[in-house]
Amino acid sequence: MSQILIRTRLPGRPIFRLNGWPWLLPALLFVLWFIAAREGWMPEQILPPPSVVADTALSLFSGDLLAQWGFSLQHLALGLLLGTLAGTLLGALFGLVPTAAQRVEPLFYALAQIPTLGWIPLFMVLFGIDNGLKLAVIVKTTVVPMTLNTQQAVTSVPLTLSEAGRVMNFSRWQRLRWLVIPASLPGWFTGLRLALSQAWVSLIVVELLASSEGIGYLMVWGRQLFQLDIVFVTIAVVGISGMLMEWAANRAYSRLVFWPQPATGRLAWKPQASWRALQLPAVLLVLWQLASQWGWINGALFSSPLAVADRFVLGMVNGELTAAMLASLGRALIGGALGSRAACFAGCC
Repeated sequence: MSQILIRTRLPGRPIFRLNGWPWLLPALLFVLWFIAAREGWMPEQILPPPSVVADTALSLFSGDLLAQWGFSLQHLALGLLLGTLAGTLLGALFGLVPTAAQRVEPLFYALAQIPTLGWIPLFMVLFGIDNGLKLAVIVKTTVVPMTLNTQQAVTSVPLTLSEAGRVMNFSRWQRLRWLVIPASLPGWFTGLRLALSQAWVSLIVVELLASSEGIGYLMVWGRQLFQLDIVFVTIAVVGISGMLMEWAANRAYSRLVFWPQPATGRLAWKPQASWRALQLPAVLLVLWQLASQWGWINGALFSSPLAVADRFVLGMVNGELTAAMLASLGRALIGGALGSRAACFAGCC
C-alpha cells in the first residue's frame, strides 16, 4: 500500500506522485479476464464478465453484503482481542519467568505445531458449529504467533537496557514500563500482524465450512446457487479487507515504533528445554486416563490415551497411518517447494 503512493519533498513544497508499477499485474489480469469473457473462452456461468460482476457488487452492497461483512468483522475483532491478550500474557510469562518456560513451553510448542484446521473437528464437538467455533478458531490462531513473538521480543531485550535500569535504580515496574515494553514492542507488532492475517484467513475458512452468517457464508451461498459473480465479489471483499487491515497495522507500527531496531541476527532467543517439561504432559495424560475410566468424559467423544495409543500402534503396523503420513508429507514438500520458488521469484522481482 505504501508503494502505491510515493511522496517526494522538494524545497518549499511537497509533491505526491502515483507509482503505477504495483497496478501493472492487476491491470493485466483484468484485461485478460475481459478478453476471455468477451471471446467466450469459458462459459459465462464459470467466468462471468466484469460488467456482470460489477452489477452484482452494486446490488450486494445495497443488499446483504455489508451486513455479512460486519458479522465477520465482529467475530474477528472479539477473537483477535482475546487471543492477543492471552498470547501477550503467555509470551511475557515465558520470557520473564524461565521456570514457567521450562515447564510449559515445550507442551505449548507441541500443540502449536498442529494446524488450526486440524483443531476444527474437536472444536466442533466442544463449541458446536455456531459463533463459539469461530471464536475458538480465531483465538487459537492468534495465540500462537502472539505468544512466540512476544516471548522472543521479551527475551531479546538488550542487556545494556537492563544494566541501565540497575544503574538508575529502577524498580521492577519501572523496568517493565520504561525498558522491557518499549524494547519488546517491535516484536509484539510482528506477532500482531501475523495473527491478524492468519485470523482473517481462518475465519473465512470456518465460515466456508460451517456458518450461517459472514462473508464466507455469502461465498458458499453464491457457489451453491452457481452464481460465481457473487463468489467473485466476496473474494474481492476478502482481499481488500486483508489489505486494509495490513495497511492499518503498518500505520500503527510506524506511529508507535519510531526508534532504531537491532538486527535480526542479534536476537538471542531459543526455546527452553528441560526434563521438567515432561511433568505437565504426564500429569495431563494421567488425569485424562482417569477421567475416561471414571466416566467423567464421554468415551464416544474423547477416547482415552490408552485407546489412542492402541489405535496408533495398529495404524503403524497395518501401514494405514504410515501411508497417510507419507502422502501428506509428499504433498507438503511439493507444495512448499513450489510456493518457495514462486515467493523467491516474486520477492526478487
